[in-house]
Amino acid sequence: MKNDKDPSVVAMFYDANIFQQLLFYYLKKEVRECAFQLETIQSADSLFEMISSGRVDVLITHFRFMLNLPDWGLPENISLEQLCRRHGVRRILLIDDDERWPLSRIINMKYEVTLSLKEDVDELAAAFKRLLCQNVAVPYVSPGLRKGTRREHASLSSKEWEVLWLLAQGQSLSEIASWKRRSVSTIATQKHNALKKLGISNSGEFIKFLQITGGFNV
Repeated sequence: MKNDKDPSVVAMFYDANIFQQLLFYYLKKEVRECAFQLETIQSADSLFEMISSGRVDVLITHFRFMLNLPDWGLPENISLEQLCRRHGVRRILLIDDDERWPLSRIINMKYEVTLSLKEDVDELAAAFKRLLCQNVAVPYVSPGLRKGTRREHASLSSKEWEVLWLLAQGQSLSEIASWKRRSVSTIATQKHNALKKLGISNSGEFIKFLQITGGFNV
């Protein structure tokens, strides 16, 4: 069992790269009110084992990293949320500056802190202090992301979003066309336009996005 005097453990579920190292050194420099140590984790099994054994206090992860993990889907996402809740792990989610996915759905994952990487690093340090030193777990979304959610609605039309949603439920273009009383070519065009706006080439990546954000539970 962990002693209250032991340093808090911050797990970084993220690619090991120079940015990660710089981020850690910056946090060490700026957050001096409470001691912590960093553990870098790159596999889901290792992450779940550390959380289950009570060896994680704060988790920092990256949305695109989880989206690109081949072995990460809806079951893993649900398990992570349940484990963190059960063991009192507070979570920070980082999002790329140019993230193309609907931000409102990412924010709705309800991490304790959701930050864009384009924010000032002081924003991350302040949020980190709230979680680690003050144990404040009220969900916080950085200003840049809040602005982004107000702009995103012009991205996909309601019809385009509906077509992608139905495809994700396993319906074919012809089934959707029949249900909506539209031609197959019209539905195919809406699918093509939606995927192009999101910068992806197939609906499989969209399904993965819904799994990560819990969209199938909405």
